[in-house]
Amino acid sequence: MTAIYVTDSDANTNVGMRRYLVADIGQGGSVSGKAITVDNKGAQVINLFTLSSGKEQWTKYFAGK
Repeated sequence: MTAIYVTDSDANTNVGMRRYLVADIGQGGSVSGKAITVDNKGAQVINLFTLSSGKEQWTKYFAGK
């Protein structure tokens, strides 16, 4: 996994989704809105939950193309 997408619909801005980079910096995964470097380690991912992978919806979507 190289990035996660997070909905941002409650921020009162035009941005509806944000992309956060994911990297393993030796202490587990980290996420950041910028490049993850030695100086910018991002935020450590403690838990990651998903309600659904969306596989069924994506399969239907791409089957229609």
